[in-house]
Amino acid sequence: MKHRLLLLSAVAMLVMTACEKPKMEVYPRCFSVSETTQVFFSPGNLQYDGTTKKYSFAPTQMTVIGGANRNISDTYGGAIDLFGWGTGNNPMMSSTVGTDYATFVDWGSKMDEPGWRTLSFEEWNYLIQKRPNANKLYGSCAIVNIMGGKDFGMVILPDTWDCDTIDVSYSDNFLKHQYDSELWKKMEKAGAVFLPTAGDRMGNSIATSSVGNEGRYWSSTPITDGCAHYIGFGDFVNEESDGTLRSHGRSVRLVKEITSPSQIPAAK
Repeated sequence: MKHRLLLLSAVAMLVMTACEKPKMEVYPRCFSVSETTQVFFSPGNLQYDGTTKKYSFAPTQMTVIGGANRNISDTYGGAIDLFGWGTGNNPMMSSTVGTDYATFVDWGSKMDEPGWRTLSFEEWNYLIQKRPNANKLYGSCAIVNIMGGKDFGMVILPDTWDCDTIDVSYSDNFLKHQYDSELWKKMEKAGAVFLPTAGDRMGNSIATSSVGNEGRYWSSTPITDGCAHYIGFGDFVNEESDGTLRSHGRSVRLVKEITSPSQIPAAK
């Protein structure tokens, strides 16, 4: 009987070991978007230059193009940073009909550097709501520049952030948490991501009030009837409320998956 019990215990241990999920290695300055996937974010919002026909990233995390997005057209020689859903192969598309955006072409697939992609809605939701300590790793804020101006947006902290060193939480009031330029430099070096309030476009119209007040970022996840999921500041939980016509011009922030420390960019 004793030998039988030992055998059963050994079998039980093997079954438990086989069922255990492999633990994901946690890398510095990176972000979990599922139980098995970590990413790092691009250094700024996506931009497209109508003259060079090239994609690039904004020079800083706070940089937005704003009202000039209303000039979007096939002949426009300037830059835009608000895109219809899935317009990687046609970034200047400005139709106001949601069903005209039938196929999602990831903007990341058109970058000169390979590996960039758009997060799915499920990944955005995991990042904001489900990863360990998620509620301590994002919040609304204002970043105060050296001239005293304020950039409103959302700050997202990496998985390994020391949650006690800085106060972050979501509020309808961006001014509740303000970080001066010196503190922001330290935060950015430690991996903090800032999503600016770049506004919202429809066709060739952009409400001036939306720039600096609204942050709306595309996911890669479609909904029927010409709609798609996005994340907006304060709209993280209810999936049904996070759908909108694909014809809206919204911000894009790309990511790369991390599988080894050598892929992580050096801290600046």
